Amino acid sequence: MKNFKHLLVTTLLLTATVSFAQEEKGYDPFSCETNKSIELAGLECVACGITKFSGKDPSHKWLALLALKSRESNLTHDGKGSPASEEGRQTLQKRVIQKLQDYSYCDSFKGKEKVSKNMVDMPAGTWNELYPFITRPVRPSDKAYDKISEHFGFKNGLFSSGKKNMDYLFEGFDENYSMEDKRKMFREKIAGAVKFDANGGPPDSGSNFMESADDDKGLRNCLREIKEKPPLEDQENFRMCEVVAKACGIERQPMTAGDFCMRKGMRLTAVPGAGTPARPVLPPPPPPRPQGGAR
Repeated sequence: MKNFKHLLVTTLLLTATVSFAQEEKGYDPFSCETNKSIELAGLECVACGITKFSGKDPSHKWLALLALKSRESNLTHDGKGSPASEEGRQTLQKRVIQKLQDYSYCDSFKGKEKVSKNMVDMPAGTWNELYPFITRPVRPSDKAYDKISEHFGFKNGLFSSGKKNMDYLFEGFDENYSMEDKRKMFREKIAGAVKFDANGGPPDSGSNFMESADDDKGLRNCLREIKEKPPLEDQENFRMCEVVAKACGIERQPMTAGDFCMRKGMRLTAVPGAGTPARPVLPPPPPPRPQGGAR
């Protein structure tokens, strides 16, 4: 009887602990593919938020690439913070979420390198090299970017810079473009880079920014998947941001200029029961009255 009571109390405590942890995190880590590496990188909530939104686990490697690009500028106002700080971590997460809004995501980014099942599609060795980019308070050097870009399949060598090739693919993110313009530029670039050969397979030679199919680390397949997936409509795109932001515990200012989910050029309509009500579309103004005629 004592053993039964002890077991019962232990089970109740464990259940309460798990429930508290899920509530604190804003998502259920048992409902999505995760591991310690993506958790320490501050991207677990993003991955699990996408899973909750779409019902499918996103590529961890693609999220890591978006995080890599998000580290190009300071994450805190004083320029000294890193994702280890609250401000820095949430800034990184916000940037990754916005990049997901702009560029979408793939489900698999697997190359020929071996990846253990619990690591999804991101080798542990690549995570180890990526950590300095995420944890250091200062922006990594271009040479460091060149080196790590190779893990993601970008060309890097004597006549090619991995950093510049990454910049080319994601060109325009930090410029004053609308989300629709960014998507268009991105999709135009990947359209020419993921062409099939006569047998329906990937081309033998690489594109102008990717390595050849044998050495592209899975980048070509990931981009092809994104190209073939229709982009989310604005309403769903906004909803995705809401879900992932909630999973990450990011406070928003819903439907205001300070709401980072609201992107330039978005066309939203009110949808009952779809989370935060979106801004309604106003009816067109009435036609002007004729001058000097009958009223």
